[in-house]
Amino acid sequence: MRKNINFKMVVLAIFIVGQTYGQTVKPSKKSIQEVAEKSMNSKNYYDAYIKYKELLEFEENNISYLYSAAEASRLFGSTAAFADAIKYYDLVLKHENNNSYPLASLHMGRVKQMMGDYQGAKMSYLAYRTEHGNEDEYASSYADKEIKACEWALTQLSKVDTNLKIRRLGDNINSQEWSDFAPSSKDDLLRFSSDRFDNLINKYKPKRTLSKLLTSKGEALAIPVESPNLDFKGMHVSNASFSPDNSRTVFTVCKDTNDHDIVCQLYKAKIDAQGNWSEVAALPDFINVPNATNTHPCISVDPKTNKETLYFVSNREGGKGMLDIWYSMVDESGSYSEPMNLGSLNTREDDITPFYDGESSTLYFSSRGYLGFGGFDLFSSKKNGTAWATPVNLGSPRNSSYDDIYYTLNNGRKGYFSSNRKVSKISENLDEVCCLDIYQVDLPKCEAKLKVLVYDVGTKEELKGVKLTITEVGNNSATPIVISFDKGSDISTPLDCDKEYKIVTEKDCYGKDSVMVLSGRPGEFTVILKKIELRKEYNQLNVLTYDSESGAELKGASISLFDLNEPSKAAVNITSGVNANLIPCHKYRIVANSPGYGEATQEFSVDCNAPCTTIVRKIYFETYLVSLLPVCLYFDNDIPRQTTGPKTTSQTYSQTYKSYYARKAEYIRRSLKLGSSTSSTSTYTSYSDCNCGASDSPIYNIRSGSPKVLTRLGTNPEFGNLHNLSTAEVLAKFKKAAKDSKRDRDFLNKAFKGLGFSSFEEVSLSNISEVVLPKGIVGNIGYSKDHQTTYVQLNNEAIDLSAFRFSGPSGCDLHFMKTCGNHFYYCTGKEITTYKETTNFSSGCVITGTDMDGFFENNVRAGKEKFNVFLDSLAIELAEGKEYKIDVRGYTSPLAQNDYNLNLSKRRIKSIQNEFAKYKGGILSKYIKSKKLVIEESPLGEDTAPSGVPFDPKDPRSIYTVDAASERRIEIINIDKKN
Repeated sequence: MRKNINFKMVVLAIFIVGQTYGQTVKPSKKSIQEVAEKSMNSKNYYDAYIKYKELLEFEENNISYLYSAAEASRLFGSTAAFADAIKYYDLVLKHENNNSYPLASLHMGRVKQMMGDYQGAKMSYLAYRTEHGNEDEYASSYADKEIKACEWALTQLSKVDTNLKIRRLGDNINSQEWSDFAPSSKDDLLRFSSDRFDNLINKYKPKRTLSKLLTSKGEALAIPVESPNLDFKGMHVSNASFSPDNSRTVFTVCKDTNDHDIVCQLYKAKIDAQGNWSEVAALPDFINVPNATNTHPCISVDPKTNKETLYFVSNREGGKGMLDIWYSMVDESGSYSEPMNLGSLNTREDDITPFYDGESSTLYFSSRGYLGFGGFDLFSSKKNGTAWATPVNLGSPRNSSYDDIYYTLNNGRKGYFSSNRKVSKISENLDEVCCLDIYQVDLPKCEAKLKVLVYDVGTKEELKGVKLTITEVGNNSATPIVISFDKGSDISTPLDCDKEYKIVTEKDCYGKDSVMVLSGRPGEFTVILKKIELRKEYNQLNVLTYDSESGAELKGASISLFDLNEPSKAAVNITSGVNANLIPCHKYRIVANSPGYGEATQEFSVDCNAPCTTIVRKIYFETYLVSLLPVCLYFDNDIPRQTTGPKTTSQTYSQTYKSYYARKAEYIRRSLKLGSSTSSTSTYTSYSDCNCGASDSPIYNIRSGSPKVLTRLGTNPEFGNLHNLSTAEVLAKFKKAAKDSKRDRDFLNKAFKGLGFSSFEEVSLSNISEVVLPKGIVGNIGYSKDHQTTYVQLNNEAIDLSAFRFSGPSGCDLHFMKTCGNHFYYCTGKEITTYKETTNFSSGCVITGTDMDGFFENNVRAGKEKFNVFLDSLAIELAEGKEYKIDVRGYTSPLAQNDYNLNLSKRRIKSIQNEFAKYKGGILSKYIKSKKLVIEESPLGEDTAPSGVPFDPKDPRSIYTVDAASERRIEIINIDKKN
């Protein structure tokens, strides 16, 4: 009797038996060719192999016969046939017409690889890439992968795990002539499938057999599972998976479609205590999709959550490769969820026979898509939450150059799998070629012990009094192991195998440190040594937060601590009253926020010689309204003019501002004629030619002139804090924003078009890197959720200059600042100038910029915008019943006489009072009339003007310089609660 090996069939659960046609007279060449082609088309590769060998007796150099004989023997898949396949492929490649068969060297590489000749296989793959590398994308990528696989396999030949004891189960289990596969074991009961059974219903020629389920107790003679409910006449019943309590099963029912292929569907059944099967039914149609095979079920119950999952294999549409692993969640009623593709583990090739071990949170499966020894290899992937670790090849001896599939575990101490490796009962006689046998692997005991040594990072001395906390990753229900060693640093403790642990080491006056440890497979480690160094941190920070007005302590403030000596280091997020570690000699910045208050910042340094103690910093929060102070408002020369009297005016500030800002161009023109705007020196560069021209986004239009100088970020964020995120997490955050918000999506698409992308969706991790921008850099920065853009110079500390850089195909870069998530663009390769903030100021108003353009933008316009925000916030607080007294001070330049300037400052104050009364239709007027809002005036005239400001009316510098213009202002400098 002959067995037809075919691993396409193995993938789908069974093997099919073939039979040659006997002949009473010597057939003709034509009749042999007809039979050969018919057998090849019906995928009866054994018969095709025999017939093409007969045809070669007629024409031994016929390249078509040679290639067909090689293909049939390769696809037939026995050890003896493999040897013939290599012989025939070699003759094809030496033939003068070998270019007609470009895949011959690729297929010869496959056969050599299956036979364990990795060097020969590599040379065949390289030959294919050299001669035909650009002809077939799939074949080329396959060859590239297998070249790496062969190189990897050569490195593994000396790494056989000698702790594993593998044996082929005896003849009570494995048949002499048939395939035995899909083993699963619990205690001493072994369940498996075999295709040893005659097909008494369908009288196929060549003859075919059927697969059925069998059981064996203690490796006694296996007996078939018999049940009237399993009477699927002429069909294969195999691949059963059982629930932990053995009361339910999911299995595969398959039917033949030709001599080679089958189609399978998944069924379920209940099993009583006596082993009787009932309620047999097909799984729902959304699992058993039509025109696809659905097989290899695995019922999995997570012992930590008690949730059930059904894993299975299918070649349905929507997969990642050929056969993929899918999964469906099973609820308490037994209903199945819509299947999901296990995309992170599936490959372009076949991925089959999943088995999930709940105790170790590990999925075992077989694949042809990763680096392996030849055929299907066994792999494992550990689950952590919802993520899967990179698959790990189980190595030799569990894997061979042949096919190793259906790996399962029994109580973590024994493993079972099926293989057609050379040690199986295989005859070199092609009439007696066996396929899969079942193997048992005895797993060694888990004797892994963790040993931890802890040192001072500076002195390298061993530390005593160390506390160690060991937590199992991905198992929230597991109790952490806590060990404290007061007398030494040598800490030892046993670990469970096949698990990942997080080790946290801590000691008073030292920073914490953590490492991850993989305990390895049983027998892989006996002692896992970890040496940990702790950095001495002499101080701890305790931040206390208060209301500045009442002095009451504020609880729950959000506090970020930035180490200004290590700008690339992520901010530490703490809450008020909670300690944070500090490093001697380092400078820190505290940024604190609390609802209803303005942001508060404080910087401090840690004494290099400070003892191990707690440093207390007190943060006093101003209300948001107070945090806006000072509000500085600027006026045109001699504005407002007299209308109803020398000390009063009917104009509002908005009216004076509108006409003043309209004269911006005139002021710039006339100031440029004077040569220098102020006594300070300043240069800036025009970037009018700097444009990533693929987008009309204002991001890329950098104007000339003075930028607004920023000294800190975060007051008006765009995408929020990015300090603690990786590049992958930033990309995911932005893509989620684009998905959830049309405003964000439109902004990102338009912005990234300027970098050469057609849309933001094209951006990948390879386009992102982390950088720290130079202090003083000039460019466009974004602000607010509406993605506005303004021209600035970043004069920030280094912590605020950390950014994620997005590089595009156009050669342009766009940055997103870590502190706030705001976009920032500057001209790469252009001159970067440091822009100075002038010290030409009195009272609380700082003049940003030294040229007239910068003065108008950063002081005149920005002041008006800030005033509007102040008035809106004031209206809200007054409506809440609060009462305020506001101090308004008026200033002038020294251009006129003192008494005139004093009256002018009074008129300017009056215009502010008018603005309060008429703002937004007079929403504040009722509070002014009721004295709940009192505006006190302090007209100062020219008294505070610097001596260097010109006062000669004939000197244009008395009007058209920043020094002079900055003195024509009103300041809202103070606000007090009346009640």
